[in-house]
Amino acid sequence: MPRHVSQPGHKLCPHGALLLPILVAVIVASAGCAGVIGRGSVTTNAQPPALAIAIGSLPSGIVQNAYSQSMSATGGTAPYNWSLSAGSLPVGLTLGSSGQISGTPTSAGTSAFTVKVTDSSAPAQSATASLSINQFAGSADQQYRECHPDGFSGQCVRDRLQN
Repeated sequence: MPRHVSQPGHKLCPHGALLLPILVAVIVASAGCAGVIGRGSVTTNAQPPALAIAIGSLPSGIVQNAYSQSMSATGGTAPYNWSLSAGSLPVGLTLGSSGQISGTPTSAGTSAFTVKVTDSSAPAQSATASLSINQFAGSADQQYRECHPDGFSGQCVRDRLQN
């Protein structure tokens, strides 16, 4: 077989391999040059990896201070579309379709909600996650003293610091 083979509609690769507009080919190697001896077509239903939300928890916020947190997803087919499927965000915060929670919270408390992400595959995949955001009144320093990770178990502990 000659080192380089070319036919109309076929593409010859730099290494001598021939790319054909088919999905299945039987390749025979001969002195470093591959040739096609048969062809056909195959239809596959390959699915993208399962869609999942890649965030465990959201950071707390402080009333009357700007809040911004991005959420991300893995798997599926980008671009993704984010929405709120249950519950509500703290008053003053919104969820953008790109997964960005932002705004300025206006009251203290905890808000529990469920976010949903949908990918752009056909058929579309979706995933949900139940999350919450704590909103504290006061300054960042005061928030830290009220509740901070203890560094060992990840539990929130009360700090006994005096003002």
